[in-house]
Amino acid sequence: MNLGFLNDDSTFLKPTPWPQLKKRINRLLERNARFVAKVERQRLRSVVKAKSERLTSTNNSKDIPISATIRQERIKCGKEDCLAEHGSYYYAY
Repeated sequence: MNLGFLNDDSTFLKPTPWPQLKKRINRLLERNARFVAKVERQRLRSVVKAKSERLTSTNNSKDIPISATIRQERIKCGKEDCLAEHGSYYYAY
């Protein structure tokens, strides 16, 4: 069996001193903490955004009369070269 790749200068077989391991572990822990904080900030932002959108929709719906009919429509934007319909938008009639 030829194990030529396992020669004496292979770094992955040499033991790593404790101070180096401790430094690596601390760097990984700091990196992990930054990542978790970033994910939490993004999650919090999305929750706040969803709440504000819900609040805006609720406030807008207070202005609609009870007898109104809500319709979902797709519209053309009015640009000459645009053939697509945009939407869907909700209208109260």
